[in-house]
Amino acid sequence: MKDSTKLWIVGILFLVLLGHIAGVYTLSITAPYFQWGKEAVTPTPTPGAGYPVVFMVLCQNGTGIGGATVEVYVPTSQADTWALKSSATTSTTAGEVGKFTSTISFAEGSSVLIHVKSGTYSGKKVVQAWFTATVPKKGADATTIVFADPYKAYVAPSSSSTKMDMKLFDKSFNAIGESDAAATSISKAAGAADFSGNLQLIISETWTAFGGSYEQPKTDQGHKARSYLSVVTVELNRTDISWKSSDWSQVSGTTTTKKYAVVVNRLEAKDTQPVFITIPIAFDASTLSDNTAFNATVHWYDNQLFSDITGGVVITTVGVNDGYTYDAASHVFYLKATA
Repeated sequence: MKDSTKLWIVGILFLVLLGHIAGVYTLSITAPYFQWGKEAVTPTPTPGAGYPVVFMVLCQNGTGIGGATVEVYVPTSQADTWALKSSATTSTTAGEVGKFTSTISFAEGSSVLIHVKSGTYSGKKVVQAWFTATVPKKGADATTIVFADPYKAYVAPSSSSTKMDMKLFDKSFNAIGESDAAATSISKAAGAADFSGNLQLIISETWTAFGGSYEQPKTDQGHKARSYLSVVTVELNRTDISWKSSDWSQVSGTTTTKKYAVVVNRLEAKDTQPVFITIPIAFDASTLSDNTAFNATVHWYDNQLFSDITGGVVITTVGVNDGYTYDAASHVFYLKATA
């Protein structure tokens, strides 16, 4: 080979290498040729590629919940069980409070279960929440997958004694007494002992909520698949009073009491308070002897299983299968059947 030919080959190879470095074209390692005239392109991820996920955890009013423990689960070979894959706390940094960033990558298009754990975060009593989602695609230049929509968890009232209340009224909206000394007389002759009235459940703190129903999935962390409800119970301290409210179920009482329960909806206060739920109550005490005193003990529970309630069992402790608050409010109302 002539020296001039060798110089031409060396020169061409030098120009090829220089053009690749400058981004004029790309070199293909797997193909037996150069791809001339194409700009170098950053490879895009194929469907199913994994990246850390980012989303916001907010209160009802849209403010971030900082310091909250959040878990992300993935499906398992068992159709009804989710496995924990990532756990982290939401950011408390100004400007990104409530931001969750996973420490593990998740595949685009995969299914995940998001769990905001119950707890007190930044002074807020956050009730556990569960969300299912599909991991979206990553942005072209992003290194994480960002969920477009935030996840909102309910915040319970800061104090059950001062921010939650209940009242019992007769059909004329007269309040029933809440002490033995202030017992409300209900006349048998006037028909008042055949009682018909309303129980009011009250919240007096903005952007808080209590109760409601939700599904808890089964996980490898010990959570059992459960359908939680909010329940009100009324226990009369006598067995010779006839209960007349058809929407209520009689549940386990004692030899000297009768107890009834009803499922109630979530009560939520947004930007105004107080708010309340009204529940009709009716019973007949007209068979009692004159001047017979009796009382009704009322409890307002959340995170309960109705099957437990009917058996006289109330969940009252925090655990892996439970929510945050339980017997939020309870009152005793005092009445006296008169002639």
